[in-house]
Amino acid sequence: MNDAAGLDTRTWIDHWDRLGPGWEKWADRMAQQAEGLNRPLIEAAGVQPGEHVLDLASGTGEPALSLAAAVGPSGRVVATDPAPNMLAGLRRRADAAGHGHVEAHLADMQALPFENDSFDRVTCRFGIMFVPDAARAFAEVRRVLRPGGQAAFLVWGPQADNAVLGTVVDWGMRHFGIAEAARYRAPFGYGTPGRLAAAMTQGGLLAAEERELRFTPEVDAGLPFWRPPMGITFGPEVEALDEAGAAAADAALKAAFEPFRDGAAYRLPMHVRIGVARA
Repeated sequence: MNDAAGLDTRTWIDHWDRLGPGWEKWADRMAQQAEGLNRPLIEAAGVQPGEHVLDLASGTGEPALSLAAAVGPSGRVVATDPAPNMLAGLRRRADAAGHGHVEAHLADMQALPFENDSFDRVTCRFGIMFVPDAARAFAEVRRVLRPGGQAAFLVWGPQADNAVLGTVVDWGMRHFGIAEAARYRAPFGYGTPGRLAAAMTQGGLLAAEERELRFTPEVDAGLPFWRPPMGITFGPEVEALDEAGAAAADAALKAAFEPFRDGAAYRLPMHVRIGVARA
């Protein structure tokens, strides 16, 4: 069971649909950063040119667009998300990139609308943590994977190990008076080592294992790097701020990140985990 327990599927879909415009607003500007996480996920899944790949909780296109490059025009990427506003951004970005072999489907990973043994690989980047019934989702992954096919799931490590998202979540919940902690703590639900692999096994996937990835990106101290994660995590609330409110938010977040400053740069620890398993 994960930290999404107690929140029904409809509540989660509505939540993410509400955030969709904010994700699309920042998606192109965050593409380079996203690629740094997409690459190890795609490698862990073992994606090869010409394969058929299912991407779950694709949001506005990560890692579906990177998968499209990996499989090439002879392959196929089926990108899914249960939130219509997320898929709208994905379709726009796929069209702009000329990825005609990317299909966008409205779908809940707990009940996939695909036949058995349909895909060579399944990927999911920062999505499984938000599913109320993860065991059911993993069972669906096993069902749609071809025998011997491989799945890879990328999740956040513990909140304390992730400077940017952890700090933004804490600030936003305080600033906007958000009491529904489960929605905003859920990203870290599989942060405990071994928890993701155990859930994959419970869902019927085979030979599940986890890999730990740690980074410490350096960011110029003069850049308001917190704006994209603030915008995608608390989009409607941020958009409602007037000029004075936006300036106050910038000042508060700049102060919150001061412990990570080292001279002319911020050093921002990041910890993610990749779960890999087979059908």
